[in-house]
Amino acid sequence: MMPVVDGVQFRQRQRQEPSIADIPVIVLSADRHVDAKTDELRALAYLAKPTRVEVILSLLADLSAGRRP
Repeated sequence: MMPVVDGVQFRQRQRQEPSIADIPVIVLSADRHVDAKTDELRALAYLAKPTRVEVILSLLADLSAGRRP
């Protein structure tokens, strides 16, 4: 759990701040329904907790190579 705000609130605030609005986001959440919010959050990808490090590294390698999930 994030202190003060949840992930959705954080992302909404991030998108309102011009200096950080375009930073790509990968959602990592224990909420099994957050994938339905991925489009709303404009996230590149969604990973459910718990997840393995190998999955995260593979996703980052794909994104770094220009491949979208």
